[in-house]
Amino acid sequence: MKLRVEDLEIEVREGTVKDVPLLLSWRVWLGLISMFVTRLPRFLTGLVELIRHSCGSLDFLVKGLALVPQACVYAREMEKRGIQHIHALWATHPATMALFIHRLTGIHWSFSGH
Repeated sequence: MKLRVEDLEIEVREGTVKDVPLLLSWRVWLGLISMFVTRLPRFLTGLVELIRHSCGSLDFLVKGLALVPQACVYAREMEKRGIQHIHALWATHPATMALFIHRLTGIHWSFSGH
């Protein structure tokens, strides 16, 4: 799966993300804490939305929640680079991540599905 971001492509492969540290990395936790502290209302809105729309599938909910810390890292990086649009190539976890990033940053997003 790929999350396409203008000049930046982020590949998600079996729970790990290329070019972004793994879940236990200090960089990921720093990004999560930073977004939580500086954007609490946006963070909570995105988290509640993720939970509300994923509660029909425990598997989808768990995987979606696991992507939240990495989405925070992406959000910081995308803002640094001035990214203005996120396009997720799948209507599953990449779209979930793109929507969460949108909730944090306001960056426009879209997705495609088959």
